[in-house]
Amino acid sequence: PPPRPEYLLAGSIGAALSGPLLEMEHIVQQLLTTGKLSRPQVNALMSSLGTARRISTQSQLLDHLAHSPIRQSHEHVALDARLRQALADNAGMLQSRAVDLVHRLQAVEVVLDPSLLETVLHAALSWMARPGYRLSITLEMQRMPEHALLSFKARPTVSDSNPEHPHSPAPYRLSWWLLVES
Repeated sequence: PPPRPEYLLAGSIGAALSGPLLEMEHIVQQLLTTGKLSRPQVNALMSSLGTARRISTQSQLLDHLAHSPIRQSHEHVALDARLRQALADNAGMLQSRAVDLVHRLQAVEVVLDPSLLETVLHAALSWMARPGYRLSITLEMQRMPEHALLSFKARPTVSDSNPEHPHSPAPYRLSWWLLVES
């Protein structure tokens, strides 16, 4: 039988935390050995702490979504401004993953819940930003009927060296669970 979703989710949280925790452990071991940290080590430590903090926040949001229905407020929101802010907030993560970011954003105003939008934008960026990928983001207005269209596309920037196992999405990453539930 297929694994139960809650086990997949727990595995996603554990897998997401293992990388930053291993990096932090390695840096602390170097500190204990040498008695000092270099600037790159401090940057790596801060990046790992930021990743662990993001994982913690996403886990708490998932727990909240699992125990209470989403209560949305309907407000006029400049979607392009919120997306630009999410990109700025995630600039360090995108840079550390060597993501080649290309975006074309039109000014678009929508009516929706701002905090839910922020959660979805951050989760989408986290899920789509694969190391070494080109991330293309487009936001535009469509006609007939009038609506906003936001699209994310991720493609490897380097050809895959193993055609038998092409780059595949990671559907059970924590950010994917957050997108599904919100």
